Amino acid sequence: MQNRYAGDIGDFSKFSLLNGLFSQSNEKLGMVWYLYPDEQHNSDGKHIRYLDEDAFHHTEPVLCRQLKRAVTGKRSVAKLEQLQLIAAPTVYYRNVVDFHHLSGKAARLQARREWLDSAIRHVNDCTCLCLDPDNGMQIPSVACQSHRKAGKYAFFDEVFQLFQGKKACIIYQHLNRTNAHAQQIKQRLTEIRAMLEPHDRVFAIRFQPYSPRAYFILTRHAVSAKIEQQINHYLAGPCGRFWDNFQQR
Repeated sequence: MQNRYAGDIGDFSKFSLLNGLFSQSNEKLGMVWYLYPDEQHNSDGKHIRYLDEDAFHHTEPVLCRQLKRAVTGKRSVAKLEQLQLIAAPTVYYRNVVDFHHLSGKAARLQARREWLDSAIRHVNDCTCLCLDPDNGMQIPSVACQSHRKAGKYAFFDEVFQLFQGKKACIIYQHLNRTNAHAQQIKQRLTEIRAMLEPHDRVFAIRFQPYSPRAYFILTRHAVSAKIEQQINHYLAGPCGRFWDNFQQR
């Protein structure tokens, strides 16, 4: 996540989904932003014209009104937090994860480890998590936390550690143009299943508008059926028009 993205179409999908899953539950949510410094090499973050489109206002009128405030003036994740966009009790962790300026691999790895330890402590009392890395989960070309672009990704070992003791964990994943989305999602599902306990489950859904993105929902065995029911209920509602369910494919 970058501050310049605050309030864009990705946030619409994120907050709509989180409210769909947790607004009627007793869960306490932890949002780990994976906040990365704003970049200026492209025009990303300008997908906010959805706020003037009837399709989105008719499905999520309150959320759209709130996000309109988020894109007015200076945009930031701190502003999103202040708007209290999630109905469930939520704890936010927004320490910046960017250590490429440090000299030496060991120093960068140590700083990343300290960032993760701090995140784990911060969301310790939460029962469910949402991880919002800038690009998604790690890729082969950025295979180490000491890489200069490592802050844009959540690494599998970090996901595993953050997920310990939690009921569910939702992970944002940017979908690139190099492969078909279904192929990318299938590959990620395989990677995630490999780190879960045998009876735990992972669900995958894709948000289609503008620049498509996927969300992977990791669940413990004890709550998998309930989470699946909540996902299906959300997708069967007004917002379902924007989503594809890949878990059943």
